[in-house]
Amino acid sequence: MMKKMKLQKQQAFTLMEMVTVIFIIGLLIIVFLPTLSNQRDNASQKADVAFERTLQTQVDLYREDINATDGISWDKMAKDNYLTPTQVEKAKKYKIDNKGNVVLNKTETNTKS
Repeated sequence: MMKKMKLQKQQAFTLMEMVTVIFIIGLLIIVFLPTLSNQRDNASQKADVAFERTLQTQVDLYREDINATDGISWDKMAKDNYLTPTQVEKAKKYKIDNKGNVVLNKTETNTKS
């Protein structure tokens, strides 16, 4: 009869063990969540820098191929297949200065803040 009782007894986690595991998981979330958020911000900034470099490269190529010294716009570059429509949309927060450099458009950043 004793053997039957021992066989029927199921092992389970105690309440204290469950609370401890949940506490540790909570601590890990608290520690890693800010890190993940920072990584996303860093990735976004790096993507913006890479896109700005791509735009600058395309402007330089356009200037050399077309012999354009002024009057370069994103729309003209898209018309001549130097930029895709998606790139033109993203490029709206940048502008081309008088020297042909791609710079962040100050008015766009101020309106988004």
